[in-house]
Amino acid sequence: MTIRFAFGSVLAAAAATHVLAAEPQGKSLTAAETVERCKTVPDFCKALVHDASARARAAREACIPKETPEEQVAARVISVLDEVLEEDYESFKDSNYGLLAEQVISFTWPCGVVS
Repeated sequence: MTIRFAFGSVLAAAAATHVLAAEPQGKSLTAAETVERCKTVPDFCKALVHDASARARAAREACIPKETPEEQVAARVISVLDEVLEEDYESFKDSNYGLLAEQVISFTWPCGVVS
């Protein structure tokens, strides 16, 4: 419960911060739309998470160990975002899935020492 609250707090702050960021190209999917689509097309989510992890790595916001398989990263991100939506659907349903995925990745695999 505490971890979910922490993720929710981090994601809420991230969502507010990224509102001012440049809009991504094309139509961005909401978290609710993406989670529903992931249930029928899992490879779709894996591709989205792969893109989000590549952006987070490039920005040095995340340091995913090289030995961690991409499938494991995708499964973890999908699971966390699914739980977050279950806990607080109204707050996150319209959020950009890619931005939320980047925040989960950065929070789960941060670079440097976190105290």
